[in-house]
Amino acid sequence: MAFVALIALPTVVVNPYARHVLLVALMFSFVALGLNVVLGYAGQHAFGHPVFFGVGAYASALLSVRSEWPVLAALAGGTAVTTLIALAVGYPCFRLRGIYFGMATFAFARVIYLVAQNWIGLTRGPMGIPSVPPLELLPAGLVPGVAREVRLHVSLVLLLALTLALLHRLVGSSVGRSWIAIRENEELAGSLGIPALRYKMAAFGVGAALAAIGGGLYAHYVSFVSPSELSFHYIGFVFIMVVAGGTGTLIGPVLGGLVFGVLPEVLRVAEQARNLLLGGILLVTIACLPEGLVGLWSRVSSWRRVAREDAGEAAPDEGPQATQYVEPLIGAAARASDSLEMQSVTHRFGGLVVLSDVSFRVEPGTILGLIVPNGAGKTTLFNIISGFLQPTAGRALFSGVSITGCSPAEVARLGIVRTFQITSLFPDLSVEDNIRTATYLWSRHGLASALAHTPAFRAREAEIERMVEETLRLVRLTSSRTVPARALSYGAQRGLEVALALATRCRLILLDEPAAGLNPEETAHLREVVLGLRARGLTVVLIEHNMQLVMGLCDRIVVLHHGEKITEGTPQEIVADPRVVEAYLGSDPVRA
Repeated sequence: MAFVALIALPTVVVNPYARHVLLVALMFSFVALGLNVVLGYAGQHAFGHPVFFGVGAYASALLSVRSEWPVLAALAGGTAVTTLIALAVGYPCFRLRGIYFGMATFAFARVIYLVAQNWIGLTRGPMGIPSVPPLELLPAGLVPGVAREVRLHVSLVLLLALTLALLHRLVGSSVGRSWIAIRENEELAGSLGIPALRYKMAAFGVGAALAAIGGGLYAHYVSFVSPSELSFHYIGFVFIMVVAGGTGTLIGPVLGGLVFGVLPEVLRVAEQARNLLLGGILLVTIACLPEGLVGLWSRVSSWRRVAREDAGEAAPDEGPQATQYVEPLIGAAARASDSLEMQSVTHRFGGLVVLSDVSFRVEPGTILGLIVPNGAGKTTLFNIISGFLQPTAGRALFSGVSITGCSPAEVARLGIVRTFQITSLFPDLSVEDNIRTATYLWSRHGLASALAHTPAFRAREAEIERMVEETLRLVRLTSSRTVPARALSYGAQRGLEVALALATRCRLILLDEPAAGLNPEETAHLREVVLGLRARGLTVVLIEHNMQLVMGLCDRIVVLHHGEKITEGTPQEIVADPRVVEAYLGSDPVRA
């Protein structure tokens, strides 16, 4: 309905200048959508990213003027060239993080501006490129008697609607889930097998392509390109559109683009006070609507729902939802060769030896317990196994292959997934979205498959939903499926963390103090879950201070003291070992 109204807007707006302002706002909506992919979804503060608006404008103008390409071909070619430039720039920039990454992209934007200003032979410098062929997305012969501005307006709205539909599919796929996972918790995303650099690059490229489309459309509309299209004025302007409209949403940047694309012209009547009024409106918007303008619709919808409930209107009954279950989907039974072996692993932090010549082997389909005091290398050991740290000496092997030197994502792809000592989740995602995200290793697909919604894509998404249902039942979180992870109790968060590991279909799971902070009932349920994992064929390595739980769960136990292995054996052998009794268990050993 909103897009129908937007298409019909030229019949109401008859002033030529007002139509011009609206057309430019529509073009900048593409740029805002591009920045939103990078900033709102992937969570990367690419301060210089809107410069690709100007790069796309120059690329399309040069192809059409110098190479005499048709306008549509020049638009496509300019978008492709801009995307390649973005990928070439993004690869080294993504070696940095946070503010340093943002400043690197900002520096790149400045370099591009200086190139356009001074490369006279290519860009004509400050004089710009005139006589860019005019834009005709909807030929005059197709709709005779309709003004060019109206035809262009309708075609831009249709193109914007198509872009939003494609982005909606992309965000709802494993690609979009990976972007959001990186934004929410990059360390956890890596431990679940999501290669952060690859998806950051994809977001950067998609965002640059959208910005280039906006820039190319603008160049052919005004028939002129100059270095001003690469200025910091445009960069700041696009950031305002995205932030004020609502980051991490589809419609927010479009709404911000339209409102803040038109608003400066509306405020021209205020003359000297225009910038002051514009800044004040922006500050009020951000202060009162931290979710952006799109958040206003959510608030109105919430108020209407509360009003209906107060009036005694029952919520619409969606009826029972039957779920068709197939064979158990969780986990992947360990293969006979899936042993984990630590060979003389040593790790030092400067002169401090945390692990010293540690060796042990975990047989497939068994539960191995590690008894290690706090501060004595237990997390370091898990970090080495999962790829977050490289040992000073020695190596780790899984299925006979060395995993030393592998990244966390590579280790996860081999079948090893971990939990963390301090609960690590995607805090702002719902419980079910956390689990959907964790299915990446076996549910991932490419951009083309996500955009086309192929039968294979739809079948895999249905399988993801079955996995979500089964995992929720296993960890008893079905009733909390729509609750944000940060709103769960501590025990439920611990359960969800285990659920994420299971959803990867790993073959070996590393549990780092999973019972810490749990009450007796939650601990008993955890014990049932871990025993169920072994029954399904998974291999489990467990670090835990609850000795009763360790002795009752584990097939074998390895004991470390001051970073060195002092013994290894069955629970019965461990509780009878005088060194273990003296160091950990006291004079009254725990019975298995």
